[in-house]
Amino acid sequence: MEVESTPGFGLYSDEEADSEKRSISELISDLRTAFRMVDFDRVEEILVKREEKLKRKITKMEASLNFEQCEKLQAELELEKLRAESAQKRILRENFEAMQERVRMAEERERVVDERAKEADQRAKSAEERLERLLREVKKEEGDKVNEIVEIREKNRELELAKMRAEGNIEVWKRKFEDMEIRVLRLEAQTVEILKMETLVSGEMAMDSSGSNKANEKKGACESGGFAVDLGSPSKGNGKSASEQAILIIDSDDDSALGSTIRGKGISQKLSENKPIDLTGLEIRPRVLKRKRSLFPNENENESKSNGSPVTTNDAEKQNVVLVQCEEKTAEERSSPSFTKKLMGCVIDDPDLEVSSASSDSDSDINIDEIIL
Repeated sequence: MEVESTPGFGLYSDEEADSEKRSISELISDLRTAFRMVDFDRVEEILVKREEKLKRKITKMEASLNFEQCEKLQAELELEKLRAESAQKRILRENFEAMQERVRMAEERERVVDERAKEADQRAKSAEERLERLLREVKKEEGDKVNEIVEIREKNRELELAKMRAEGNIEVWKRKFEDMEIRVLRLEAQTVEILKMETLVSGEMAMDSSGSNKANEKKGACESGGFAVDLGSPSKGNGKSASEQAILIIDSDDDSALGSTIRGKGISQKLSENKPIDLTGLEIRPRVLKRKRSLFPNENENESKSNGSPVTTNDAEKQNVVLVQCEEKTAEERSSPSFTKKLMGCVIDDPDLEVSSASSDSDSDINIDEIIL
């Protein structure tokens, strides 16, 4: 029995070139159908070639793979280098940008500092101007205050002087009031003496026509001293006593008030302004008002009439002596320099004294405001 040949025609056909492309399972399947050694050798040869080819390919591929890996490694190294350079550049760029930002901020701060410096300079200039203005105002105010202080000191000095003058005037017034009290006591004592002497001159005095004429002449002489006295003995014809015609009041308080007030105001103004008073042409005499002028008491006349004793010429002479002594004492006091000095340093309008002008035609008296003796 013949063995059927396996369909191994595929191994010897034109498609042998394509056997290399066939897979191992296909080749084994062909061998299963063919039991010949040739087929096995051929398959073995194909497989060996394929194996060698694969090895060469593998070697080639390994070589290429190594080259690629080396290139890859080199590329990776270059990449890492580029990355490092890029990072360094980025860092440098960032640092540069940071430096630029710092520079910009520094310029901004410098600009702000410059503006603040300019503002500070302006404020300093304005402060200096304000300080100079304040110094000028302070100097002006100090000058005004100094002037005020000087004025106040002057006023204070004037007030102190016025106070000292017032205190001195008070002391002077006190002394003058004491002198006045002493003079009042003296005058009271003199009045008592005069009253005692009047009792000696009491009685009726015989007057004749020649005696009355003589008394009228004496009356005219006494008018310059402030008194109008009619002295003499009683007349034989009418039997009037000398006491009835002893004192005649010439001036009138009401008539002399106007002239006295006008001239007294002028002298008062001079004294208030501390100006000297011109006493030339003025006559100073004691003033006796009508309500204060003393008359010879009629009691003496009544007494003499009741006694019936005639009055002798010696009584009239005694009365004349008393009046003359009073006039002389008054004239001495007027002519004394102390009296004139006291009149110059005092305030006018003393009711006890009056100043009359000798050159004036009228006999009106001038009231001095206040005279302290």
